[in-house]
Amino acid sequence: MKPVKVLIVCGTSIATATLGATLIREEFEKRKIPLNIKQAKVLDLKSSIKSYNPDLVIAMAHSYEDLDIPKINGIPLLTKIGIEAFWEELFNIVKEIEMKGE
Repeated sequence: MKPVKVLIVCGTSIATATLGATLIREEFEKRKIPLNIKQAKVLDLKSSIKSYNPDLVIAMAHSYEDLDIPKINGIPLLTKIGIEAFWEELFNIVKEIEMKGE
C-alpha cells in the first residue's frame, strides 16, 4: 500500500499545523496506514498542491479555495468538538484513495 499524501494548512504553517500533523500521524500509525504529510500556509495552498500533489487537504484555517481533491476542516483536531465525525470523514476518504490505488 502506498502512503496517503496529506497536505495540512494553517495561517503560518507552524503551531496549528504542527499540532494537527502530530495528531494525524498518531492516528494513522494506530491504524497502520502509511502516511506522508506536509505542512503549508493556507495562502500557499494552490502552489503547495501543485508541488506536493497530495491526495487530500486538511485545513486548520478557513480556505475558500475550490479544489479538485478532498478538503477537510481540521478545526476538530484543536477543539475536539466533532472529532469522531472528523476521523470518520478522513478515513472514509482514505478508503476511497486506497481503492483507487488498487
